[in-house]
Amino acid sequence: MTEETDIKIATDYGLCLEDCDFLEDKTIWVAALSNGLIVRQDDNRSGRKPEVAWLRLGKYCVENDVDIIGLHLKFRSHVIPITSSNTVMGYYFSYGVQKDIDENITRQHYVCGYVEKKEIVYCWYKTPELIVERDGLRQISEDDISAGRVILKKKYRDLQK
Repeated sequence: MTEETDIKIATDYGLCLEDCDFLEDKTIWVAALSNGLIVRQDDNRSGRKPEVAWLRLGKYCVENDVDIIGLHLKFRSHVIPITSSNTVMGYYFSYGVQKDIDENITRQHYVCGYVEKKEIVYCWYKTPELIVERDGLRQISEDDISAGRVILKKKYRDLQK
């Protein structure tokens, strides 16, 4: 495929391939793909279905045999790289919410990480500023894959079956 074809296919999936005013002052993930494309999170953009860009990206990767080869989080000029080592089996993204009962405050988070040795290595990043509040390690589950929170590299997609 040519880069022009890759771009058309990605556009057909509703993927955001360039910086734009819609993304300004938002916390986003940015994914580098094995076909050379760079995809940006544009959740809740009008006319895009599903509204969660990670789900659109996952569908595109699976249906076009494309891998995420690098991932980072970004808020303005603050960039947090998520590992891109050769041992990574895939990447994980979810939203997290923390509510303190005594303070009556709800805090929004990105829960982001990678899959290695069938375990998810993750951090909770407070948004929008991307401050790590906690981290962890847990076994990957069928639900992580079926719900679209994990996007596996094509050579590991047999885990889905």
